[in-house]
Amino acid sequence: MDDLLKRCYVCTCWKPYVMFNKDKQKKDGFASLCKVCSTQKSLAWSANNKEKRLAISEKYRLANTEKCRQAVVRSQKLNPETKKKWADENKEKTKKYKRDWYIRHPEQNKTIKAVNKSNRRGADGKHTQKQIAALLVSQKYKCVVCNRGIKDEFQRDHIIPVALGGDNNITNIQLLCPTCNRKKSAKNPIDFMQENGFLL
Repeated sequence: MDDLLKRCYVCTCWKPYVMFNKDKQKKDGFASLCKVCSTQKSLAWSANNKEKRLAISEKYRLANTEKCRQAVVRSQKLNPETKKKWADENKEKTKKYKRDWYIRHPEQNKTIKAVNKSNRRGADGKHTQKQIAALLVSQKYKCVVCNRGIKDEFQRDHIIPVALGGDNNITNIQLLCPTCNRKKSAKNPIDFMQENGFLL
C-alpha cells in the first residue's frame, strides 16, 4: 500500500494523510480515525453526554474568556444574520442573558440607559462608561459646581441641556452631585452658574 495513505480503523477506508488529524502520540504522527469518522464520533458523544459537554465548554470559556470573546466578535462580524436569528429563536435565553449582564455591569447599564433616554428626547451622539470613568478622574472625583466629593454618587448632566439642543457626546457631559444636578435641571449653564454666584 502506498505510504501516502492511511487506513481509518472505523470506516476501514484507505485515505490520504491529509484526511487525518495530527496526533503526536501515534508513531506516524496522525490519529487512527479519519477526520470524517472523528467528527461523527464527537457529535455522537456530545449528543449522549450533553451535561458533560456543557461542563467542559464552560470550563474552557472560564479559562479562555478573552479568546472566546474575540471568537464571538469575529463570528458576528462575518455572520451578522446568525446573531439575530439565534436571538429570535431563543428569546427567553436572550432576555435572561441581558438581565444577568445588567446585574453584573451596573455602571455600564446606567450609561446605556442615560444615552438611550437622551436619544429618545432627540439628542444626537453617545458616550461610553469608559469615557464617564475618565471624566470622573479628570474632575478629581468632585462636583464641578459645588466641589463636593462624588466618588460614591454622581449624576450625568448635559452641559447644554437636551431641551436646548444639547447633544449626547462626552464633550457635553459633566458629572454633578445629585443636589446640583436637580437644581440645574434643564437650565442654560451660564444662567445656572450666574444664579449660584460663579459668573458675573
